[in-house]
Amino acid sequence: MLTLVLVLALESAGAAVPPPAIARGECVVIAPLGGGGETAFGGEECDRRTLPASTFKIPHALIALDTGVVTDQTVLTWDGRKKDFPAWERDHTLDSAIKSSVVWFFQEAARSIGRERELRHLRAFAYGSQTFEREVDSFWLNGDLTISPREQVAFLKRMYAYDLPIDKRHVDTVKAAMTMPPGKIVNASGAHEFLLQWPAGTVARLKTGNGGVSGERASWVVGELESGGRAYVFASRVRSSTRTLETTEAADLAVRVLNTLAPQTRTTHANAIIDLWAQGRAAFGVYAPNENPGPRGQGPRPAVYTREGGEAMAMNPLYDFVFLNLEGRYDAAAVKAMAEGLRSRRAAGRKTLIVRIPPIDTDGAALAKARVKEVLDLGGDGVTIPHVQNIEQAKAAIGFFRDAKANVWSPSNPGGETIAMLMLEDPAAVAQAKEIADLGGYSILACGIGSLAQALGRDRAGAEAGTQKVLAEAKRAKLADMLTANPQDVAQRVKEGFLALLMQGPTADEAIRVGRAAAGR
Repeated sequence: MLTLVLVLALESAGAAVPPPAIARGECVVIAPLGGGGETAFGGEECDRRTLPASTFKIPHALIALDTGVVTDQTVLTWDGRKKDFPAWERDHTLDSAIKSSVVWFFQEAARSIGRERELRHLRAFAYGSQTFEREVDSFWLNGDLTISPREQVAFLKRMYAYDLPIDKRHVDTVKAAMTMPPGKIVNASGAHEFLLQWPAGTVARLKTGNGGVSGERASWVVGELESGGRAYVFASRVRSSTRTLETTEAADLAVRVLNTLAPQTRTTHANAIIDLWAQGRAAFGVYAPNENPGPRGQGPRPAVYTREGGEAMAMNPLYDFVFLNLEGRYDAAAVKAMAEGLRSRRAAGRKTLIVRIPPIDTDGAALAKARVKEVLDLGGDGVTIPHVQNIEQAKAAIGFFRDAKANVWSPSNPGGETIAMLMLEDPAAVAQAKEIADLGGYSILACGIGSLAQALGRDRAGAEAGTQKVLAEAKRAKLADMLTANPQDVAQRVKEGFLALLMQGPTADEAIRVGRAAAGR
């Protein structure tokens, strides 16, 4: 099904959109992740510093995790005394303390972290004024530490790009705690409406903050929004010395401004990689890792893929798609688990799941056909048929999707949602690349460069030539082409025109960052 996605004013070249009404003391700054400049509403107000209040719980949680003062499993005990909010009058984990903005939790953590480690991290994060002089357990509340909306956005851009000197798993822990229920924002006083007029499935990761110093009040909300395969960070602040501010004042401002950043709508797909391909832009993905690899040096064990593993990948904003390789051993339960994990409410946008099943020659056409339907029924977004031997097998493979009643995206069916992928992996099949490309009715034509090299007696140059031949035919037929890549060659593969680049192993994230930069993403 096609949906409508907002095209933000800051990404719409030449769009004439009236700026949202901004009052004195108000500012909203928003910036896309992965490249592009920020947009600010509020003029000089956006450079004025105030106390961060409880928005500091974002970097503070990272500092506490990095120093080992807390873990994601730590429970701090309420002292039994009455607190400002009922939600604070219980024991808390880091996750619940972020969601309910529990001041006493972070004051205890600050005393354990200590002044020097706090200051060292503030400087490493380049967070606002980067210093404080008074009490270590209240510097973010009393105006000792200050920050502007622009500086909040600069910090968030680094955090969400995993560009801080902090372990990635700690950033993911904080991101998960910031994830809000659809249409809601949660703080110390409870859940409140946050009614963005953005597409269904938009993920909002938010943190509020409210406080005052010397008669000046500040209301904040900062965070990240993910929608349609794109991500944005923003900061909203309302400041006043003449009136009382509601705890949701900045959130209300954010909603008002963000909902005006929709100068036009455009048709998009549930699988955002299709929209990237329609724009001629590369999508980046990873192999789903085997969760049962066994000790190094020992023989392979049966691969294991779990819902938890899928959820972990779903939280990584770098990934556009996940490639589940079941070529050697088909496992329907793995498809189901991975699909469920990738659809987690904690996901950083919707990840496309492509499943590679065994070749037609392995178990016969009837079983391959049944597996295509089963994968799609279990939640897969696409299926890869490897080792297609000739044009007749290619026709049969395309028929599997037709018999499954799949709405396959192809040049002749731009409204399709299912991804059908054929792989040519031996010289005879590559020789028929033109005829196979002209068949139509499918999405991706790819060359398995590793298998082709083996078939050519480890002739890597010959395999590269075959890969380029398949790429040329895919481009001519307006099909996508997928290839594996690494940090050293991904930029070149983007330049050559591969629209789906697949990474594996410990350098996968690094390769994707390089590839996204090369693709202008």
